[in-house]
Amino acid sequence: MAASVLLLCLFYLGSAEAGKLLVIPAFGSHWTGMKPLVEELGRRGNQVVVVIPEEGLNMSPAQHTTTLTYPVPYTKAQLQESMSIGLGKLMSADASTDLARFQNFIHSMDALKAIVSRNAEGLLSSKDLMKKLQEYNFDAILTDPFETVGVIAAEYLSVPAIYIQTSHPCGVDALASQCPAPPSYVPQPLTHFTDRMNFWQRSVNLVRTLIQPTTCERMFARADEIASHVLQKKTSMVEIMSRAALWFMHFDFAFELPRPLMPNMILIGGMDNKKAEPLSQRFLLMMKDRIVRMAASVLPWCLFCLGSAEAGKLLVVPSDGSHWTGMKPLVEELGRRGNQVVVAIPEASLSMGPSKHTTTLTYPVPYTKAQLQEQVNASITIPMSLDLSTDLTRLQNFIRSMDRLNVLATRNVEGLLYNKDLMKKLQDYNFDAILTDPFEPTGAIVAELFSIPAIYIQTGHPCGADALASQCPAPASYVPHGFTHFTDRMNLWQKSVNLVRTLLQPTACGRLFARADEIASHVLQKKTSMVEILSHAALWFVHSDFALEFPHPLMPNMIVVGGMDNRKAEPLSQLPLSFTPQMEWLVYGCS
Repeated sequence: MAASVLLLCLFYLGSAEAGKLLVIPAFGSHWTGMKPLVEELGRRGNQVVVVIPEEGLNMSPAQHTTTLTYPVPYTKAQLQESMSIGLGKLMSADASTDLARFQNFIHSMDALKAIVSRNAEGLLSSKDLMKKLQEYNFDAILTDPFETVGVIAAEYLSVPAIYIQTSHPCGVDALASQCPAPPSYVPQPLTHFTDRMNFWQRSVNLVRTLIQPTTCERMFARADEIASHVLQKKTSMVEIMSRAALWFMHFDFAFELPRPLMPNMILIGGMDNKKAEPLSQRFLLMMKDRIVRMAASVLPWCLFCLGSAEAGKLLVVPSDGSHWTGMKPLVEELGRRGNQVVVAIPEASLSMGPSKHTTTLTYPVPYTKAQLQEQVNASITIPMSLDLSTDLTRLQNFIRSMDRLNVLATRNVEGLLYNKDLMKKLQDYNFDAILTDPFEPTGAIVAELFSIPAIYIQTGHPCGADALASQCPAPASYVPHGFTHFTDRMNLWQKSVNLVRTLLQPTACGRLFARADEIASHVLQKKTSMVEILSHAALWFVHSDFALEFPHPLMPNMIVVGGMDNRKAEPLSQLPLSFTPQMEWLVYGCS
């Protein structure tokens, strides 16, 4: 966890204490896209050291940084000639058939083998420079994994590695992070396929997926030899990259084909990190149709850009208890920043009431606060008295809990949706988006009825509806289901139980949402389900932290926002903390 927290502190550019960052970039557009970020880090007071080869294309000293160079066995002219030849072969290659593209892909791995490792020996064999870098005692290294010199240097210096890349030719990011890439809808690089493949294309994509380890091995053959020699142990680039602290991915989920991401993969947009210039009017007119099609994805981002000049209109339909107390500070801040925020809550609740800088509307419900308190107390007492001594009893109790939650989750749905006056009033607002907790289906159905982008904020769904709705892979071999009490290190029996839970997931959600599915179908006047409605989500704000959770894939529109409480953190007290065994369990037992 320390590596991840350290990197966040380093990149918190306004922090009081500066960090020390080593940067080993790749040439060409890799460096031009990284350079503005590196210069800004230096300008904000961080000590940034950039190490580049003596000969390179488009590689020059950056402002506010220290630049060090190392010798390489080529001249700039030779490098330019090599690049021209490589581009010429690429442009003239036959790409008319899948077989031809496959052959070209294999040839390109052999051609890239020399390119990705050409600088590694120049830096790593320079003992004086490596000793100098070691004496800096860097907090982290920022490098592009396209060239392997920075990857090996990070392992040699034992500093956390941050990789920044667009896409890797052999897909090493997916291999190293063990991120699932289902060949049925995640096309491999250079195939020219989309996420809508026919049977033949899926077959070709499956073959490419199966040979991915072999292609990376061909591409990194020389680099693996160098790494094993320098580190004095048998290793590989894939193994080294598997220890990455962070991956900064140069793409945007609104433009890319859908694919899973691991929690330490962060989307940072396009290749160029410079401050954007105003767009021309001609370009804006040309892109008008494109912008309209993308509006559903981009609109929530604009709304949550709190400092924007034009305020947005947000409908909030929260859940009771800790769901609301965790969401309330965010909602109030959105209102304080000028957005028009309307919160719809039931007349009887345990913790919900008017919030600052918002408009609060209420709707009737068929219970009193006392009855609700009694129901909640009963729902807490029952699980506390259950037998959880075996996996079988835990499975039985899980299924029963879905039936109990079926009533709890749908208690407010009819109260709001069948209130014609209030629903008409909400529709007249013409909201830009809705923020809701998918634990209660009320907000999700309202979003579908009003045809507005839905932003879901949640901790963990009882039946895993988020994974089902987003079609996010959750491999049963290392992603433990809720209430199993398993870790990501399961034995054969635990993996078998977890697999059964995975197979039962659609049934569990069917039981949990049985009444909600009926109401949604009636209100929307078509046969539908909550899982189908949730699949239309614009964004998922996930209340967890990848440094504390077990590793599991995320879809690109899932954003990790930390713990349940969104309030501004108070400073820690100056009293010394005694690190008791109980505290040690709390910190490390959850990771």
